[in-house]
Amino acid sequence: MNGIAEPVFDSAHAALTFAFLFSHQQYGRSPLAKLNDRAIGSGKGLVGFDGAAQAGMVLAEIERMERMERAVLVARYAQRVEPCPCCGADRPTVVWREAVEALATWCVPSGQSSLRVRRELVGKFFGIRVEFVALAERYGMNRKTVADHFAFICRRLREVEGSAQRNVDGALRMAGMVGEGWV
Repeated sequence: MNGIAEPVFDSAHAALTFAFLFSHQQYGRSPLAKLNDRAIGSGKGLVGFDGAAQAGMVLAEIERMERMERAVLVARYAQRVEPCPCCGADRPTVVWREAVEALATWCVPSGQSSLRVRRELVGKFFGIRVEFVALAERYGMNRKTVADHFAFICRRLREVEGSAQRNVDGALRMAGMVGEGWV
């Protein structure tokens, strides 16, 4: 070994995906399992405390970012749903719901549209299935108005997401978690 630490992640996307999906319930491997790893190849070994520490370092970089950039990264990478403790049905996670709420409030000035509609359209931008016709009927709006709002929201979110991705990539490279020239 040359004394220079190898970056842990191949890309900012990989680092963000890992950090937001890391489960504190992961356990480290036994010494016997680690000995068997030599035959398999070299992994990063990001389980247990090592994984928690690495996820924490990535999340700390995100926490230093501007509020809307942080919200857009949370909305893009955080776990969206979790089982409800009462009934077991899927419900939005608190962190994802708060990020979408902040973005919905920021995207379109108040008074321009219903906050509930904006929330659903922001969710659609991040992959939640939303039909314009159904949304328009549910809130008593014209389908074209809903589509126009979505186009406006998409422009604003693309801008802030592009900025957030560039900034987090730079921060993770500076911290040595993602190496130069790595994709």
